[in-house]
Amino acid sequence: MNKNKVIPNLKEEKVRSSYLTNAISIALFVLTVIVGFAYFFSESSQSLKLTIWLVSPLFIVPYFLNRVKCTNISRLWLATIFPIAITFISVHSKSAIMGAGLINPVNYFDIRIVLLNAAIIPFVLYSIGEWKQLLAALAPAAICLLLFDPIHDFFNVGYYQSGLTSHDYYFSANLFTDITFVFLTIIMLFLKIQVLKSDIRYSTENDKITTYLHELVKLSNSHSINNGKVEDAKQEIIRSAEVCLGVSRVSIWKFNNDRESIICEYLLENNEISTPRTELFATDYPSYFVELKHQQLIIATDAATHAATYEFADSYLEPLSIFSMMDAPFLSKGKLGGVICCEHKNEFKQWGAAESLLLKALGDFLSYTIIVDDRLRQNQLLTEKNQEVSRVNENLEAIVNKRTEELEEKNRQLTEYAYINSHVLRAPVARISGLYNLFKIETGDMMNGSAIFGYMENSISELETITVEINRAIEENSTLDRNKFMN
Repeated sequence: MNKNKVIPNLKEEKVRSSYLTNAISIALFVLTVIVGFAYFFSESSQSLKLTIWLVSPLFIVPYFLNRVKCTNISRLWLATIFPIAITFISVHSKSAIMGAGLINPVNYFDIRIVLLNAAIIPFVLYSIGEWKQLLAALAPAAICLLLFDPIHDFFNVGYYQSGLTSHDYYFSANLFTDITFVFLTIIMLFLKIQVLKSDIRYSTENDKITTYLHELVKLSNSHSINNGKVEDAKQEIIRSAEVCLGVSRVSIWKFNNDRESIICEYLLENNEISTPRTELFATDYPSYFVELKHQQLIIATDAATHAATYEFADSYLEPLSIFSMMDAPFLSKGKLGGVICCEHKNEFKQWGAAESLLLKALGDFLSYTIIVDDRLRQNQLLTEKNQEVSRVNENLEAIVNKRTEELEEKNRQLTEYAYINSHVLRAPVARISGLYNLFKIETGDMMNGSAIFGYMENSISELETITVEINRAIEENSTLDRNKFMN
């Protein structure tokens, strides 16, 4: 028995026994007072009633001892005073009615029943780890039972001294009393041992859960997990699983949806991490993959016979001497991403609720790491797009500025052209028109009907019209239609 496991339970047992001592102490006090009142209305002697009431305060003493932190004394007092007080009342009651002829055989058996009950109290107040104190507390009840008749005979109130007759009183009364006492002792010892085992299991489970919580807290602060470093996180997680669960092998398998397979990315065995890249296909192990796609824990104490893992028996479990498995799936982008696999070799391993919850939490940590990595990638992509948009905006501003300069230059040129059109170009056109008219006057009728002069006149008129239209369009900021001048 592990002493470190028992000592914490002893402390808890003492706290519980303190409350029990108080409860039993008050209950015995109240019952004794009630019995005294019951005897008050009976034909018993007045001294017996007073004796019972005088004894009753002795049962409340442990309550006050506990109030001043004397727990050990209060327990021993209660376990000792109860059988002694009952024996004293038995002797006193018989001596009071000895001469009245009121004694009957029942008076020598009912007290024995009460003493058997007194023998139970030490087992209630003490744990099996306090076996020395338990034996000391049990001794008064055992002595009062074994020496019941000698004590009564010593005070001249024995069975035969009271005038009762029986050919086998000593044998029958003591035999059945002792058998009952031994039976109760064995039963109570068995119950106390079971309670101790239960406490040890509870303490072990509590220590285990504390260790698991400490490991999960450490992982929650992991730089790899919180920064989306998936590959580093995977190695950190399988090491945590190996340390906490104490298994032979821990591996991480990635699910390939296209190939309907899982590929072993990392394997931790004998404190070394390898990357075997073993691939298992759904076509070879359909039951396992069906269970895996349900995204539930696979807990196989006997992996060779479990419904989800029996298909691995010949090709995987037996060659590697794997007896037990527990697998937890993890997610990637909302879908099955893979599985964390714990395997124990050469012996069966019982997977408890704490172990399954731990492995499920490790799978959730890995799913979270993948989410963080995906979000960081998306943020990086958005950052790059924003930078690209910023560069485009900067270039666009430069392009707009350049186009603005070009438009300003064209406007300046148009303004210059308008000036040329209105002053420089129209002047020669006007002079040509004037010279044509003078030439027409001087020649008189000589050129009338000449086609050349007609063409010249029309050309001069068109040129002047075009000049006027261009000048008007520039001044009014309107548009020109080339087809208008080509008709």
